[in-house]
Amino acid sequence: MATNKATTNVMNRKCGDCTACCEGWQSANINGHEMFPGRPCHFFGKTCTIYEFRPQTCTSYFCSWMLDDKKVFPEWFRPDLSGVILTHRDWEGGTYLEVRETGKEITPSVLSWIYEYGARNNMYLRVQVKGTWHSHGDQHFAESFPTTDR
Repeated sequence: MATNKATTNVMNRKCGDCTACCEGWQSANINGHEMFPGRPCHFFGKTCTIYEFRPQTCTSYFCSWMLDDKKVFPEWFRPDLSGVILTHRDWEGGTYLEVRETGKEITPSVLSWIYEYGARNNMYLRVQVKGTWHSHGDQHFAESFPTTDR
């Protein structure tokens, strides 16, 4: 998992029952074990089995829902409730919002909210729908990313 953009490491919300970042929807190497879409973290059962000793890859990642100090993202956007993981990422042209599905198809209400958010904030978006990535921004942004994972 790449560290998200401008991480202040100040969590403004708590994970609660959400474990989406460990469930294998993102890609990372955790202590020599690959995690990627379709393969959860090797150390994840119902909870993290190495939580107290988890590596920097894990301790440095916070989804954008957790870092949202202004509560722009509604409570129902917590990844386990919305079905998407939100991550602000750096790109050579600035910042964009990555919207990654968590094992189920993104709902029209989530998709609509994200597109409105992007338009209101002049934010480039990279949105996963049915496993395929869609880039919303200028042509250079759209050509910078693959449409599929791995």
